[in-house]
Amino acid sequence: MNLVLVANGILTRLGSDTGTGGLRNASSPLVTGIFSYMAPEGQAYPYIVFGFTGAANEDTFERDVIRYQVDIAVLVTRDTGGLTRASQIIDRIYGNANANGNVPTYGLHRHKLLINPDLTTWVSSTLRRIDQIEAHDLEHFQFIERYEFLCTNEP
Repeated sequence: MNLVLVANGILTRLGSDTGTGGLRNASSPLVTGIFSYMAPEGQAYPYIVFGFTGAANEDTFERDVIRYQVDIAVLVTRDTGGLTRASQIIDRIYGNANANGNVPTYGLHRHKLLINPDLTTWVSSTLRRIDQIEAHDLEHFQFIERYEFLCTNEP
């Protein structure tokens, strides 16, 4: 499994939230950027950084299966909207599946990543949020949303 394809699927999904109130809305985006593993030095707040914290093989007799866990960190300064801005960002990452018949138009919860554009090999299960962690310091709030999903190869 190509981890770049999985990371690109997450970047694409979060980055395509351009509607009203969206993470990347053209007129008033909630975040200044979305990055895998590390934001550039000097990146303006608020922003999102994500990274994979687990990739366990759970192969069956017929298919390869990988259970991924990804941590999505929301970083805001205490003086740039603080908890209100962080809550808005977390809500957009989670998405609207509950209000939309379990078919989200934005967000990750209950979304299936498009990880292989031609759909010939690997496919994703539905993502689900499994944990929320906080790691604040004196100047910043950092909320970490943990999601889990399976990827399997199709014969």
